[in-house]
Amino acid sequence: MNNSARTKVISRGVPGQFTVLGHYAAGLGCYPISERREFFDASGNSVEAVERQVITLTAGEPSGGFDIPNDYEELPPSQLRLRIAGYLGMPDCPAFMKDSMARADESYYRLRPARK
Repeated sequence: MNNSARTKVISRGVPGQFTVLGHYAAGLGCYPISERREFFDASGNSVEAVERQVITLTAGEPSGGFDIPNDYEELPPSQLRLRIAGYLGMPDCPAFMKDSMARADESYYRLRPARK
């Protein structure tokens, strides 16, 4: 089995609020290939579940370009997560996410193409 076929499974969350179960491709820098987030009300009942799954993943640069809308706002991963937390009524992201957000930002800035 090659490295890109191996996956790492991570389960985390805040009891009574939400859980996250993710599968990551170990050979591709732990690229997220599937994720399930489940949210709970104060009584512990599941109120919403969101699933994401990669359909196709091709290594390398894309063959063609795409148009970026004029009102597009580029954000590093940590700022995007904080914005989503705000939409969910959370004042801040949970503490366990702080390290992963810092690593995501580090990768974002390291891999981001130079601006023209």
